[in-house]
Amino acid sequence: MQLLVCCILCLWFAVAPARGQNGKAIPLTLEAAIASALENNESLLIASNDLKSAGARVREAWADALPEVDLNGTYTRTFKDQVIFFPDIFGGDPTQQVAVPISSKNAYNLTISVRQPLFQAGKISGGIKAAKLFRQYSDAGHRKTTGEVIFAVKRAFATVLLSGQLVSINQQSLDQQLANLVNTRRLFEQGQVAELDTLRAWVDYTNLQPRLILMENNRRISENQLKVLVGLHLESEVVIRGELAFEPSARSTLAKSQQLAMTRSNDLRQLELQTALLRENVGIVRAEHFPQLSFVGTYQSVAQSNAFDLGSGLQSSMNGAFRLEIPIFKGFRTSAKVQQAKLEHENANYELQMFRDNLSIRVKTIFLKIQETEKRVQVQGNAIKQAERALQMAQQRYSEGVGTQLESADALLALNITKSNYVQAVFDHKIAVADLERVIGR
Repeated sequence: MQLLVCCILCLWFAVAPARGQNGKAIPLTLEAAIASALENNESLLIASNDLKSAGARVREAWADALPEVDLNGTYTRTFKDQVIFFPDIFGGDPTQQVAVPISSKNAYNLTISVRQPLFQAGKISGGIKAAKLFRQYSDAGHRKTTGEVIFAVKRAFATVLLSGQLVSINQQSLDQQLANLVNTRRLFEQGQVAELDTLRAWVDYTNLQPRLILMENNRRISENQLKVLVGLHLESEVVIRGELAFEPSARSTLAKSQQLAMTRSNDLRQLELQTALLRENVGIVRAEHFPQLSFVGTYQSVAQSNAFDLGSGLQSSMNGAFRLEIPIFKGFRTSAKVQQAKLEHENANYELQMFRDNLSIRVKTIFLKIQETEKRVQVQGNAIKQAERALQMAQQRYSEGVGTQLESADALLALNITKSNYVQAVFDHKIAVADLERVIGR
């Protein structure tokens, strides 16, 4: 009976995970995908840990300005007494040496030391400022990573929608070509068209199937990429809620977008903070040229006893001292380090200015991309109506015996291409808008 129960339990635990993975499909909207990514994405988790580490670095920098207090305790057990030799001048031969014990069985030593920096030529204050700047740098990096993750999710989500639209377009083309094939065979059986038209219709129908298979595979691949971004298992079934519809972007001038990028770009903010960090580093390194003053204090308590008892033999002492260190010559090492720090700061300023210039160009490029995709959407949207009308006319002409199979095939292909170009234009517009939002730190 116990063996049967164990087998049932083992079977239950083996099946339970499979139920969790193969249960109901997860509905996934764009908002839900972004929320899941912000909670589970590994890159964002790493950035969060970096931000916490930067906070600890500030506390570490403050520690250099606070006193250091150390407590040391020592207990010594003497198994064989230490001795010192003296001439035997008391009732003996002065030329002989007598061993006199000088140690106790137990010895205790307690020391408390305090060290307080008083003056380090701005090294401590510079270190604290640098640590605070690094925390701000990490915070900007966290916001940057958040923006990149959101952009990646938007792109992946739109890619899934694009793949689904292309599958639908190619499925419609395949269904229309199948209807054309059935109509051609009917006309062939009635003697109205040649057998060549039937063969051509069959070949066109067959050629559309591999593209549909490719589009379906691309949709599965894009779904898997989205799952990884939002932190879902690849085995999880998802149902994408949304459609790839065109939404006109909010009207904004190029100058305003560039201004927003200059004030809110997380990439730019990180470079500005990095430049400020290197400026503080120059002062920290230069401080090694100047004297350093600190206070050192010590309290000591000692005792010796032949028993495990401190007794009345406990003695204590206390002292304090000011320690002044004046660097005189270090082989030009400090001068070389200061020069390196200055050059690094100067290069950071060059990189910052270069990034500002490139940021303006990047915003303008994205701005032009948005305008271009909006025009493409408008043009392709109008072209779809014309292509549908052309296909209808070609099929009607062929049914009436005045058209050719080639006309119908060309019209169907043109409609397929026009619809594909339209959804691609909508996709490109959405990605361009999302990219602009990421650049301006929105």
